[in-house]
Parts: sequence; C-alpha cells; structure tokens
Amino acid sequence: MVAPISLVYPQTGVSESAVAAAMRADQARVEAMLAHDLKTLDALGSDQLRYVHAGGLMHSKAQWLKNYETTKFTTVTTSDVQTTQVAPDVVAVFGVQDMKGWAGTEWKEAKLNYLGVWRNEKGTWRLIAWNCQRIAAPVSTKQ
Repeated sequence: MVAPISLVYPQTGVSESAVAAAMRADQARVEAMLAHDLKTLDALGSDQLRYVHAGGLMHSKAQWLKNYETTKFTTVTTSDVQTTQVAPDVVAVFGVQDMKGWAGTEWKEAKLNYLGVWRNEKGTWRLIAWNCQRIAAPVSTKQ
C-alpha cells in the first residue's frame, strides 16, 4: 500500500509546496494503478471526484473505482508533465500517459493526454477531477 499523502514533512514540520505534494499524490495514483491497489485509489480520490475518460463518459468516484476492479495495468509511463497551481490548495497536473493492461476481457493499449486536478482536503491531497483523451494521429497537410 502507498503511504498517505501529507502536506507536512513529519521530520521537520516544514510544509512542502502544493505542487510537490500534488505530484507525489499523482505518482501514488500511478503506483496504486500498477499494484491494482483499490484501497489506495479510494483514499486518493475525493468523494467529489468526476472522471471523464477517453470514451467521453463522465463517472463518479464509485464508478471510477468500479472500472479499476476489472482493469489491471502492466505498464503506465508518464511523460511531458506540467503543473499549474490554481489556488493555494489546488494543483492541475497535465501530461501524457502510455498505458497497457488487461481491461475486462481484452488487452488494451492507450496513449493519452490527461488533466488531473488535485485538492488538499484537510491535509491530504486527493484527485477531484480527471480527464483524458486519446492522442490523435497527426493530420497531414500535404495535398
């Protein structure tokens, strides 16, 4: 199980930056996905989580977790990560994820652009919004 995400370093009592805390939470999400650790995913998701997946459907936290019951990832590679601190306790994380795994009854691979919004909820960083889209093939401009 991944350790809970805290805003304060216990050894020093010094607060880490909101961006660093959100990035640690996002990394914990990826590790929990790979470990198929639904308990940690539950702890990382806000009760107000809304998830819009690549197919366009919007899910609640309960539906998001149910989706992970039958999805087992073998690889999740994150790249091109950028962050924006929207408010003192809200950070948006943008990036690309290459994902491979077993979804229900079939093998799936996807390369996605994503936006995750993390919020500090009483000292614990939780995912409040997630949106991902498949990366489209480049459009040819040749005529």
